[in-house]
Amino acid sequence: MLILQDDSAATALLRRPPMVTYDCEAAYTAIQNQMKNCAQLHPKCPKLEDKILPRRLLDVGSDLKAPKLIIPETGTVGRYCALSYCWGQSQSVLLTQDRLQKGLLTFPLQSLPATLKDAIVICRKLGFNYLWVDALCIVQDSPDAEDWERESATMDEIFGNAVLTIAASAAQDTSRGIFHFPGKGERLCSIPYHLEKGVIGKAYVQFNRLDEDGKQPLATRAWAFQEALLSSRIVSFQTNKLVWECDTIRWDTNGLITQPSILKHRSEKSWQDLIEEYSRCELTFPSDRLSAIVGLVKRRVSSGIMGNLSVMTGNDPCGPYPYVAGLWQSRLVEHLCWYNMQVLQSLRPRPTTYIAPTFSWASIQHPVTFTAVQSLYAMCPRSYELFDKLDIHEVNVATSEIQPFGSIELSPPSFLRVSACLEPAVGLEWPTFNHEHKVQALRKANPRDDIYFVPRFDVLPPVGELTLDLQPARSEVDSYSSQSSFLWFLKVSRWNSLIVRPVVKEGLEGVENVFERVGFMQHKSPRLFFNTTKTLIILV
Repeated sequence: MLILQDDSAATALLRRPPMVTYDCEAAYTAIQNQMKNCAQLHPKCPKLEDKILPRRLLDVGSDLKAPKLIIPETGTVGRYCALSYCWGQSQSVLLTQDRLQKGLLTFPLQSLPATLKDAIVICRKLGFNYLWVDALCIVQDSPDAEDWERESATMDEIFGNAVLTIAASAAQDTSRGIFHFPGKGERLCSIPYHLEKGVIGKAYVQFNRLDEDGKQPLATRAWAFQEALLSSRIVSFQTNKLVWECDTIRWDTNGLITQPSILKHRSEKSWQDLIEEYSRCELTFPSDRLSAIVGLVKRRVSSGIMGNLSVMTGNDPCGPYPYVAGLWQSRLVEHLCWYNMQVLQSLRPRPTTYIAPTFSWASIQHPVTFTAVQSLYAMCPRSYELFDKLDIHEVNVATSEIQPFGSIELSPPSFLRVSACLEPAVGLEWPTFNHEHKVQALRKANPRDDIYFVPRFDVLPPVGELTLDLQPARSEVDSYSSQSSFLWFLKVSRWNSLIVRPVVKEGLEGVENVFERVGFMQHKSPRLFFNTTKTLIILV
Protein backbone atom coordinates (compact mmCIF):
# COMPACT_ATOMS: atom_id res chain seq x y z
CA MET A 1 0.00 0.00 0.00
CA LEU A 2 1.12 3.56 -0.79
CA ILE A 3 0.37 6.96 0.72
CA LEU A 4 0.87 10.37 -0.88
CA GLN A 5 3.35 12.62 0.94
CA ASP A 6 0.75 15.27 1.87
CA ASP A 7 -1.92 12.79 3.04
CA SER A 8 -2.96 12.65 6.70
CA ALA A 9 -1.85 9.01 6.80
CA ALA A 10 1.67 9.80 5.58
CA THR A 11 3.21 9.30 9.04
CA ALA A 12 1.54 5.90 9.45
CA LEU A 13 2.61 4.43 6.10
CA LEU A 14 6.02 5.33 4.74
CA ARG A 15 5.72 3.87 1.25
CA ARG A 16 5.14 6.40 -1.53
CA PRO A 17 3.90 6.00 -5.14
CA PRO A 18 6.64 5.27 -7.69
CA MET A 19 8.13 8.14 -9.66
CA VAL A 20 6.98 8.53 -13.22
CA THR A 21 10.56 9.35 -14.22
CA TYR A 22 13.90 9.62 -12.45
CA ASP A 23 14.71 12.74 -14.46
CA CYS A 24 12.66 14.98 -12.20
CA GLU A 25 13.19 17.48 -9.39
CA ALA A 26 11.72 15.06 -6.82
CA ALA A 27 14.43 12.50 -7.59
CA TYR A 28 17.29 15.00 -7.55
CA THR A 29 16.01 16.62 -4.36
CA ALA A 30 15.75 13.21 -2.68
CA ILE A 31 19.38 12.40 -3.56
CA GLN A 32 20.61 15.81 -2.40
CA ASN A 33 18.71 15.46 0.90
CA GLN A 34 20.28 12.07 1.52
CA MET A 35 23.75 13.45 0.78
CA LYS A 36 23.12 16.32 3.18
CA ASN A 37 21.89 13.95 5.90
CA CYS A 38 24.87 11.68 5.33
CA ALA A 39 27.31 14.58 5.70
CA GLN A 40 25.67 16.02 8.81
CA LEU A 41 24.16 13.05 10.66
CA HIS A 42 26.31 10.01 9.84
CA PRO A 43 29.62 10.16 11.78
CA LYS A 44 30.57 6.65 10.62
CA CYS A 45 30.36 7.58 6.91
CA PRO A 46 33.38 9.08 5.11
CA LYS A 47 33.34 12.86 5.05
CA LEU A 48 32.11 14.72 1.97
CA GLU A 49 35.45 16.25 1.09
CA ASP A 50 37.86 16.64 -1.80
CA LYS A 51 39.78 13.45 -2.65
CA ILE A 52 42.60 12.67 -5.07
CA LEU A 53 41.19 12.54 -8.59
CA PRO A 54 41.64 9.50 -10.86
CA ARG A 55 44.14 9.52 -13.71
CA ARG A 56 41.42 10.51 -16.20
CA LEU A 57 37.96 11.98 -15.73
CA LEU A 58 35.07 13.19 -17.83
CA ASP A 59 34.23 16.87 -17.38
CA VAL A 60 30.44 16.65 -17.73
CA GLY A 61 30.17 20.15 -19.23
CA SER A 62 26.84 21.98 -19.41
CA ASP A 63 23.98 22.68 -21.80
CA LEU A 64 26.37 24.92 -23.75
CA LYS A 65 29.52 22.84 -23.32
CA ALA A 66 30.04 19.22 -24.46
CA PRO A 67 31.54 16.64 -22.08
CA LYS A 68 35.31 16.35 -22.41
CA LEU A 69 37.98 13.97 -21.12
CA ILE A 70 40.49 15.65 -18.82
CA ILE A 71 43.80 14.40 -17.40
CA PRO A 72 44.35 16.01 -13.98
CA GLU A 73 47.87 16.57 -12.69
CA THR A 74 49.02 13.87 -10.27
CA GLY A 75 47.77 14.60 -6.77
CA THR A 76 44.99 16.97 -7.84
CA VAL A 77 42.03 16.82 -5.47
CA GLY A 78 38.35 17.42 -6.09
CA ARG A 79 34.93 15.75 -6.08
CA TYR A 80 33.59 13.40 -8.71
CA CYS A 81 30.99 10.70 -9.28
CA ALA A 82 31.62 7.18 -10.63
CA LEU A 83 29.31 5.16 -12.86
CA SER A 84 28.53 1.49 -12.28
CA TYR A 85 26.65 -0.07 -15.21
CA CYS A 86 26.26 -3.00 -17.59
CA TRP A 87 28.13 -2.73 -20.88
CA GLY A 88 26.00 -5.28 -22.69
CA GLN A 89 27.24 -6.92 -25.87
CA SER A 90 29.12 -3.87 -27.15
CA GLN A 91 29.99 -0.27 -26.38
CA SER A 92 29.57 2.25 -29.17
CA VAL A 93 31.85 5.03 -27.85
CA LEU A 94 35.26 4.17 -26.37
CA LEU A 95 38.53 5.81 -25.46
CA THR A 96 41.14 4.47 -27.88
CA GLN A 97 44.85 5.07 -28.39
CA ASP A 98 44.16 6.84 -31.66
CA ARG A 99 41.60 9.15 -30.08
CA LEU A 100 43.91 9.95 -27.18
CA GLN A 101 46.93 10.64 -29.41
CA LYS A 102 44.93 12.90 -31.75
CA GLY A 103 43.42 14.83 -28.86
CA LEU A 104 39.84 13.93 -29.80
CA LEU A 105 38.71 14.19 -26.20
CA THR A 106 35.31 15.84 -26.60
CA PHE A 107 32.23 13.60 -26.51
CA PRO A 108 29.05 15.38 -27.71
CA LEU A 109 26.19 14.35 -25.46
CA GLN A 110 24.02 13.07 -28.31
CA SER A 111 26.82 10.77 -29.53
CA LEU A 112 26.91 8.83 -26.24
CA PRO A 113 24.81 5.74 -25.43
CA ALA A 114 21.77 6.38 -23.25
CA THR A 115 23.22 5.18 -19.93
CA LEU A 116 26.30 7.41 -20.18
CA LYS A 117 24.18 10.34 -21.37
CA ASP A 118 21.79 9.97 -18.42
CA ALA A 119 24.66 9.71 -15.93
CA ILE A 120 26.08 12.99 -17.22
CA VAL A 121 22.68 14.66 -16.82
CA ILE A 122 22.46 13.36 -13.23
CA CYS A 123 25.91 14.81 -12.40
CA ARG A 124 24.91 18.18 -13.82
CA LYS A 125 21.64 18.25 -11.86
CA LEU A 126 23.40 17.33 -8.61
CA GLY A 127 26.09 19.94 -9.16
CA PHE A 128 29.10 17.67 -9.79
CA ASN A 129 31.53 18.58 -12.56
CA TYR A 130 33.31 15.27 -13.04
CA LEU A 131 32.32 11.68 -13.79
CA TRP A 132 34.46 8.54 -14.02
CA VAL A 133 33.28 6.04 -16.66
CA ASP A 134 35.48 3.07 -17.52
CA ALA A 135 34.67 3.12 -21.26
CA LEU A 136 35.86 6.73 -21.58
CA CYS A 137 38.56 6.85 -18.88
CA ILE A 138 40.48 3.64 -19.69
CA VAL A 139 42.24 3.13 -23.03
CA GLN A 140 40.39 0.12 -24.38
CA ASP A 141 42.92 -0.99 -27.03
CA SER A 142 46.30 -0.45 -25.34
CA PRO A 143 48.99 -3.10 -26.12
CA ASP A 144 48.62 -6.20 -23.92
CA ALA A 145 45.75 -4.39 -22.18
CA GLU A 146 48.37 -2.54 -20.14
CA ASP A 147 46.22 0.54 -19.45
CA TRP A 148 43.28 -1.66 -18.45
CA GLU A 149 45.47 -3.67 -16.05
CA ARG A 150 46.88 -0.52 -14.47
CA GLU A 151 43.53 1.19 -14.04
CA SER A 152 41.57 -1.88 -12.96
CA ALA A 153 44.11 -2.35 -10.17
CA THR A 154 43.04 1.02 -8.71
CA MET A 155 39.29 0.39 -8.44
CA ASP A 156 39.51 0.71 -4.65
CA GLU A 157 40.74 4.28 -5.07
CA ILE A 158 38.45 5.22 -7.96
CA PHE A 159 35.20 4.07 -6.34
CA GLY A 160 36.37 4.64 -2.77
CA ASN A 161 37.25 8.30 -3.43
CA ALA A 162 34.14 9.06 -5.49
CA VAL A 163 31.70 11.27 -3.59
CA LEU A 164 28.86 9.23 -5.09
CA THR A 165 28.48 6.12 -7.25
CA ILE A 166 25.64 6.22 -9.77
CA ALA A 167 24.37 2.67 -10.37
CA ALA A 168 22.33 2.00 -13.52
CA SER A 169 20.87 -1.06 -11.85
CA ALA A 170 17.92 -1.80 -14.14
CA ALA A 171 19.66 -1.44 -17.52
CA GLN A 172 20.97 -4.61 -19.15
CA ASP A 173 23.11 -2.60 -21.58
CA THR A 174 24.04 1.00 -22.33
CA SER A 175 21.22 1.48 -24.84
CA ARG A 176 18.52 1.26 -22.15
CA GLY A 177 19.57 4.30 -20.13
CA ILE A 178 18.87 5.19 -16.51
CA PHE A 179 15.64 7.18 -16.85
CA HIS A 180 13.75 4.53 -18.81
CA PHE A 181 12.32 2.31 -16.08
CA PRO A 182 10.11 3.84 -13.35
CA GLY A 183 6.47 4.79 -13.52
CA LYS A 184 3.66 2.29 -13.22
CA GLY A 185 1.24 4.83 -11.74
CA GLU A 186 -1.77 3.61 -13.70
CA ARG A 187 -1.85 0.39 -11.68
CA LEU A 188 -3.04 2.09 -8.48
CA CYS A 189 -6.46 1.97 -6.84
CA SER A 190 -7.47 3.94 -3.72
CA ILE A 191 -8.97 2.67 -0.46
CA PRO A 192 -9.79 4.52 2.81
CA TYR A 193 -7.16 4.25 5.58
CA HIS A 194 -8.64 4.71 9.07
CA LEU A 195 -6.52 6.46 11.69
CA GLU A 196 -7.07 7.37 15.33
CA LYS A 197 -9.71 9.96 16.35
CA GLY A 198 -11.81 9.26 13.29
CA VAL A 199 -9.29 10.62 10.79
CA ILE A 200 -9.49 8.89 7.42
CA GLY A 201 -6.62 9.03 4.95
CA LYS A 202 -6.40 7.67 1.46
CA ALA A 203 -4.15 4.72 0.70
CA TYR A 204 -3.33 3.27 -2.71
CA VAL A 205 -2.82 -0.33 -3.65
CA GLN A 206 -0.23 -0.96 -6.35
CA PHE A 207 -0.31 -4.16 -8.41
CA ASN A 208 3.14 -5.38 -9.46
CA ARG A 209 4.21 -8.32 -11.56
CA LEU A 210 5.85 -11.01 -9.46
CA ASP A 211 9.25 -10.37 -11.11
CA GLU A 212 9.34 -6.58 -10.61
CA ASP A 213 11.11 -6.77 -7.26
CA GLY A 214 13.54 -9.39 -8.48
CA LYS A 215 17.30 -9.09 -8.83
CA GLN A 216 18.37 -6.13 -10.93
CA PRO A 217 20.57 -6.82 -14.01
CA LEU A 218 23.52 -4.91 -12.54
CA ALA A 219 23.41 -7.04 -9.37
CA THR A 220 24.29 -10.11 -11.45
CA ARG A 221 27.58 -8.64 -12.72
CA ALA A 222 30.90 -9.45 -11.05
CA TRP A 223 32.58 -6.07 -11.60
CA ALA A 224 29.52 -4.27 -10.21
CA PHE A 225 29.68 -6.47 -7.09
CA GLN A 226 33.08 -4.98 -6.26
CA GLU A 227 32.12 -1.45 -7.27
CA ALA A 228 29.21 -1.42 -4.84
CA LEU A 229 31.29 -2.67 -1.92
CA LEU A 230 34.07 -0.14 -2.60
CA SER A 231 31.70 2.83 -2.79
CA SER A 232 31.17 5.13 0.19
CA ARG A 233 27.75 6.20 -1.14
CA ILE A 234 25.71 4.73 -3.95
CA VAL A 235 22.42 5.75 -5.55
CA SER A 236 20.82 2.89 -7.43
CA PHE A 237 18.27 3.53 -10.18
CA GLN A 238 16.21 0.34 -10.06
CA THR A 239 13.19 -0.93 -11.98
CA ASN A 240 10.58 0.51 -9.64
CA LYS A 241 12.43 2.59 -7.04
CA LEU A 242 15.40 4.81 -6.35
CA VAL A 243 17.68 3.43 -3.61
CA TRP A 244 20.29 5.29 -1.57
CA GLU A 245 22.94 3.44 0.44
CA CYS A 246 25.85 4.61 2.55
CA ASP A 247 27.66 3.04 5.47
CA THR A 248 24.85 4.07 7.84
CA ILE A 249 21.47 3.57 6.13
CA ARG A 250 19.65 2.17 3.16
CA TRP A 251 16.74 4.32 1.99
CA ASP A 252 14.46 4.14 -1.04
CA THR A 253 11.76 6.28 -2.59
CA ASN A 254 9.11 3.89 -1.25
CA GLY A 255 9.99 5.28 2.16
CA LEU A 256 11.72 2.17 3.51
CA ILE A 257 14.76 2.68 5.76
CA THR A 258 17.21 -0.01 6.85
CA GLN A 259 19.87 0.48 9.56
CA PRO A 260 22.64 -0.52 9.30
CA SER A 261 22.73 -0.57 5.52
CA ILE A 262 22.88 -3.78 3.50
CA LEU A 263 26.01 -2.38 1.83
CA LYS A 264 27.75 -2.06 5.18
CA HIS A 265 26.68 -5.57 6.18
CA ARG A 266 28.08 -7.08 2.97
CA SER A 267 31.41 -5.27 3.31
CA GLU A 268 31.89 -6.79 6.78
CA LYS A 269 31.31 -10.37 5.68
CA SER A 270 34.04 -12.99 5.93
CA TRP A 271 36.12 -13.61 2.82
CA GLN A 272 34.45 -16.98 2.32
CA ASP A 273 30.99 -15.40 2.40
CA LEU A 274 32.05 -12.70 -0.06
CA ILE A 275 33.49 -15.23 -2.50
CA GLU A 276 30.38 -17.42 -2.28
CA GLU A 277 28.28 -14.40 -3.29
CA TYR A 278 30.79 -13.13 -5.86
CA SER A 279 31.19 -16.52 -7.56
CA ARG A 280 27.49 -16.44 -8.48
CA CYS A 281 27.99 -13.25 -10.49
CA GLU A 282 28.59 -13.19 -14.23
CA LEU A 283 31.65 -12.15 -16.23
CA THR A 284 31.86 -11.41 -19.93
CA PHE A 285 35.49 -12.57 -19.83
CA PRO A 286 36.22 -15.52 -17.47
CA SER A 287 39.85 -14.32 -17.30
CA ASP A 288 38.61 -11.40 -15.14
CA ARG A 289 37.64 -13.74 -12.28
CA LEU A 290 40.50 -12.55 -10.04
CA SER A 291 40.93 -9.08 -11.53
CA ALA A 292 37.35 -8.10 -10.70
CA ILE A 293 38.01 -8.30 -6.94
CA VAL A 294 41.47 -6.68 -6.79
CA GLY A 295 39.97 -3.59 -5.14
CA LEU A 296 38.40 -5.69 -2.38
CA VAL A 297 41.73 -7.46 -1.82
CA LYS A 298 43.64 -4.18 -1.57
CA ARG A 299 41.03 -2.81 0.84
CA ARG A 300 41.54 -5.81 3.14
CA VAL A 301 45.32 -5.68 2.85
CA SER A 302 45.40 -1.99 3.81
CA SER A 303 43.01 -2.53 6.73
CA GLY A 304 44.85 -5.60 8.03
CA ILE A 305 41.59 -7.56 8.24
CA MET A 306 43.11 -10.88 7.16
CA GLY A 307 45.96 -10.90 9.68
CA ASN A 308 49.18 -12.85 9.25
CA LEU A 309 49.80 -16.57 8.94
CA SER A 310 52.65 -16.35 11.47
CA VAL A 311 50.05 -15.58 14.17
CA MET A 312 48.43 -18.98 13.67
CA THR A 313 51.34 -21.24 12.77
CA GLY A 314 54.44 -19.61 14.19
CA ASN A 315 56.12 -19.37 10.77
CA ASP A 316 55.54 -17.78 7.41
CA PRO A 317 55.97 -20.25 4.51
CA CYS A 318 54.00 -17.95 2.23
CA GLY A 319 56.82 -15.43 2.28
CA PRO A 320 55.78 -12.26 0.45
CA TYR A 321 52.37 -13.66 -0.56
CA PRO A 322 49.66 -12.55 1.89
CA TYR A 323 47.13 -13.31 -0.85
CA VAL A 324 47.35 -16.45 -2.96
CA ALA A 325 45.19 -16.52 -6.12
CA GLY A 326 41.91 -15.72 -4.36
CA LEU A 327 42.91 -17.29 -1.01
CA TRP A 328 44.49 -15.64 2.04
CA GLN A 329 47.67 -17.04 3.56
CA SER A 330 46.40 -16.29 7.08
CA ARG A 331 43.58 -18.81 6.51
CA LEU A 332 45.01 -20.85 3.66
CA VAL A 333 44.05 -24.29 4.99
CA GLU A 334 40.46 -23.13 5.48
CA HIS A 335 40.33 -21.40 2.11
CA LEU A 336 41.37 -24.59 0.33
CA CYS A 337 38.12 -26.17 1.55
CA TRP A 338 35.79 -24.92 -1.18
CA TYR A 339 33.62 -26.94 -3.50
CA ASN A 340 31.51 -26.20 -6.54
CA MET A 341 27.73 -25.90 -6.21
CA GLN A 342 26.84 -26.85 -9.79
CA VAL A 343 24.92 -30.04 -10.42
CA LEU A 344 26.80 -32.80 -12.20
CA GLN A 345 24.97 -32.33 -15.49
CA SER A 346 26.09 -28.68 -15.71
CA LEU A 347 29.79 -29.15 -15.05
CA ARG A 348 32.14 -27.66 -17.62
CA PRO A 349 35.86 -28.10 -18.38
CA ARG A 350 38.27 -25.50 -17.08
CA PRO A 351 38.53 -22.31 -19.17
CA THR A 352 40.96 -22.63 -22.07
CA THR A 353 42.72 -19.46 -20.87
CA TYR A 354 44.76 -19.99 -17.70
CA ILE A 355 43.23 -18.08 -14.80
CA ALA A 356 44.52 -19.60 -11.57
CA PRO A 357 46.09 -22.75 -10.11
CA THR A 358 43.61 -25.58 -9.58
CA PHE A 359 43.64 -25.26 -5.78
CA SER A 360 41.95 -21.86 -6.20
CA TRP A 361 38.17 -21.43 -6.56
CA ALA A 362 38.97 -19.00 -9.41
CA SER A 363 40.14 -21.89 -11.61
CA ILE A 364 36.56 -22.99 -12.34
CA GLN A 365 33.55 -21.12 -13.74
CA HIS A 366 30.97 -22.33 -11.23
CA PRO A 367 29.51 -20.92 -8.00
CA VAL A 368 31.40 -22.21 -4.95
CA THR A 369 30.82 -22.57 -1.24
CA PHE A 370 33.16 -23.22 1.68
CA THR A 371 32.98 -25.77 4.47
CA ALA A 372 32.78 -24.88 8.15
CA VAL A 373 36.49 -25.27 8.93
CA GLN A 374 36.64 -21.61 9.92
CA SER A 375 33.97 -22.00 12.58
CA LEU A 376 35.76 -25.03 13.99
CA TYR A 377 38.94 -22.98 14.36
CA ALA A 378 37.05 -20.09 15.93
CA MET A 379 35.45 -22.36 18.54
CA CYS A 380 38.58 -24.27 19.46
CA PRO A 381 41.89 -23.18 17.89
CA ARG A 382 43.94 -25.78 19.76
CA SER A 383 41.70 -28.62 18.61
CA TYR A 384 41.95 -27.34 15.07
CA GLU A 385 45.73 -27.72 15.26
CA LEU A 386 45.26 -31.35 16.32
CA PHE A 387 43.07 -32.16 13.33
CA ASP A 388 46.06 -33.48 11.44
CA LYS A 389 45.66 -30.89 8.69
CA LEU A 390 48.06 -30.51 5.82
CA ASP A 391 51.28 -28.54 6.37
CA ILE A 392 52.26 -25.73 3.98
CA HIS A 393 55.98 -25.54 3.26
CA GLU A 394 56.18 -23.21 0.27
CA VAL A 395 53.96 -20.93 -1.81
CA ASN A 396 54.87 -19.68 -5.26
CA VAL A 397 52.51 -17.38 -7.15
CA ALA A 398 53.37 -15.90 -10.55
CA THR A 399 51.55 -12.56 -10.29
CA SER A 400 51.53 -9.66 -12.70
CA GLU A 401 53.82 -6.74 -11.86
CA ILE A 402 51.12 -4.23 -12.77
CA GLN A 403 48.34 -6.08 -10.93
CA PRO A 404 49.98 -8.14 -8.14
CA PHE A 405 46.66 -9.12 -6.57
CA GLY A 406 44.95 -9.89 -9.86
CA SER A 407 45.67 -12.12 -12.82
CA ILE A 408 48.07 -15.06 -12.46
CA GLU A 409 50.74 -15.70 -15.08
CA LEU A 410 50.94 -19.12 -16.74
CA SER A 411 54.72 -19.21 -16.40
CA PRO A 412 56.54 -19.74 -14.14
CA PRO A 413 54.05 -22.19 -12.59
CA SER A 414 52.23 -21.26 -9.40
CA PHE A 415 52.10 -23.99 -6.77
CA LEU A 416 51.83 -25.02 -3.13
CA ARG A 417 54.39 -27.41 -1.63
CA VAL A 418 52.58 -29.25 1.15
CA SER A 419 52.81 -32.31 3.37
CA ALA A 420 49.58 -34.22 3.70
CA CYS A 421 48.08 -37.68 3.92
CA LEU A 422 47.55 -39.07 0.42
CA GLU A 423 45.33 -42.06 -0.26
CA PRO A 424 44.60 -43.63 -3.68
CA ALA A 425 40.96 -43.71 -4.73
CA VAL A 426 40.81 -47.37 -5.74
CA GLY A 427 37.83 -48.02 -7.97
CA LEU A 428 36.85 -44.36 -8.28
CA GLU A 429 36.60 -43.07 -11.85
CA TRP A 430 35.31 -39.96 -13.57
CA PRO A 431 31.50 -40.04 -13.76
CA THR A 432 30.50 -38.90 -17.26
CA PHE A 433 27.45 -39.29 -19.37
CA ASN A 434 29.42 -41.28 -21.92
CA HIS A 435 30.28 -43.68 -19.10
CA GLU A 436 26.94 -43.76 -17.28
CA HIS A 437 27.70 -47.09 -15.64
CA LYS A 438 30.44 -45.46 -13.63
CA VAL A 439 27.95 -42.99 -12.19
CA GLN A 440 25.68 -45.88 -11.24
CA ALA A 441 28.55 -47.74 -9.67
CA LEU A 442 29.23 -44.73 -7.48
CA ARG A 443 25.54 -44.26 -6.67
CA LYS A 444 24.10 -40.84 -7.40
CA ALA A 445 22.75 -39.39 -4.18
CA ASN A 446 20.51 -36.35 -3.65
CA PRO A 447 19.02 -33.92 -6.21
CA ARG A 448 22.22 -31.86 -6.03
CA ASP A 449 23.97 -34.84 -7.63
CA ASP A 450 26.65 -35.15 -4.99
CA ILE A 451 28.07 -38.66 -5.15
CA TYR A 452 28.52 -41.13 -2.34
CA PHE A 453 31.23 -43.61 -3.10
CA VAL A 454 33.20 -46.50 -1.66
CA PRO A 455 36.94 -45.95 -2.31
CA ARG A 456 37.60 -49.54 -1.31
CA PHE A 457 34.75 -51.86 -2.20
CA ASP A 458 35.15 -53.85 1.01
CA VAL A 459 34.55 -50.78 3.22
CA LEU A 460 30.98 -49.97 4.18
CA PRO A 461 29.19 -47.66 4.73
CA PRO A 462 30.40 -44.90 2.35
CA VAL A 463 33.11 -42.77 3.91
CA GLY A 464 32.56 -39.45 2.19
CA GLU A 465 30.65 -37.18 -0.16
CA LEU A 466 32.36 -36.16 -3.38
CA THR A 467 31.81 -33.02 -5.45
CA LEU A 468 33.67 -32.59 -8.75
CA ASP A 469 35.17 -29.28 -9.88
CA LEU A 470 34.78 -29.89 -13.60
CA GLN A 471 33.63 -32.25 -16.31
CA PRO A 472 36.71 -33.71 -18.03
CA ALA A 473 37.02 -34.03 -21.77
CA ARG A 474 36.39 -37.51 -23.20
CA SER A 475 40.08 -37.79 -24.10
CA GLU A 476 41.01 -37.34 -20.43
CA VAL A 477 38.70 -40.14 -19.33
CA ASP A 478 40.03 -42.50 -21.99
CA SER A 479 43.66 -41.72 -21.19
CA TYR A 480 43.17 -42.68 -17.54
CA SER A 481 40.71 -45.56 -17.94
CA SER A 482 43.43 -48.19 -18.13
CA GLN A 483 45.11 -47.08 -14.90
CA SER A 484 44.28 -48.80 -11.64
CA SER A 485 44.15 -45.50 -9.75
CA PHE A 486 44.40 -42.02 -11.19
CA LEU A 487 42.47 -40.11 -8.53
CA TRP A 488 43.76 -39.54 -5.00
CA PHE A 489 42.42 -38.14 -1.74
CA LEU A 490 44.60 -35.36 -0.28
CA LYS A 491 43.68 -34.75 3.33
CA VAL A 492 43.30 -31.04 4.19
CA SER A 493 41.75 -31.31 7.65
CA ARG A 494 40.06 -33.95 9.76
CA TRP A 495 36.82 -33.94 7.78
CA ASN A 496 37.89 -32.56 4.40
CA SER A 497 40.02 -33.74 1.47
CA LEU A 498 40.82 -32.56 -2.01
CA ILE A 499 40.38 -34.95 -4.93
CA VAL A 500 43.61 -34.72 -6.94
CA ARG A 501 45.26 -36.45 -9.87
CA PRO A 502 48.88 -36.66 -11.09
CA VAL A 503 49.83 -34.16 -13.77
CA VAL A 504 52.87 -33.14 -15.78
CA LYS A 505 53.22 -29.37 -15.45
CA GLU A 506 55.31 -27.19 -17.74
CA GLY A 507 58.14 -25.74 -15.71
CA LEU A 508 58.04 -28.63 -13.24
CA GLU A 509 59.15 -31.44 -15.54
CA GLY A 510 60.98 -34.15 -13.66
CA VAL A 511 59.55 -33.08 -10.30
CA GLU A 512 57.89 -35.93 -8.44
CA ASN A 513 54.44 -35.92 -6.85
CA VAL A 514 52.90 -33.06 -8.83
CA PHE A 515 49.10 -33.04 -8.58
CA GLU A 516 46.18 -30.90 -9.69
CA ARG A 517 42.87 -30.58 -7.91
CA VAL A 518 39.71 -31.97 -9.58
CA GLY A 519 37.23 -32.13 -6.70
CA PHE A 520 36.47 -32.01 -3.00
CA MET A 521 35.34 -34.54 -0.42
CA GLN A 522 33.76 -34.20 3.00
CA HIS A 523 34.62 -37.24 5.13
CA LYS A 524 31.98 -39.26 6.87
CA SER A 525 34.48 -41.53 8.58
CA PRO A 526 38.07 -41.04 9.79
CA ARG A 527 38.92 -44.57 8.54
CA LEU A 528 39.79 -43.28 5.08
CA PHE A 529 43.30 -42.24 6.21
CA PHE A 530 43.84 -44.95 8.80
CA ASN A 531 47.61 -45.48 9.30
CA THR A 532 48.43 -43.14 6.38
CA THR A 533 51.57 -41.01 6.80
CA LYS A 534 52.11 -37.59 5.28
CA THR A 535 53.69 -37.21 1.84
CA LEU A 536 55.42 -34.16 0.38
CA ILE A 537 53.63 -33.09 -2.82
CA ILE A 538 53.31 -30.15 -5.24
CA LEU A 539 49.78 -28.83 -5.82
CA VAL A 540 49.45 -26.76 -9.01
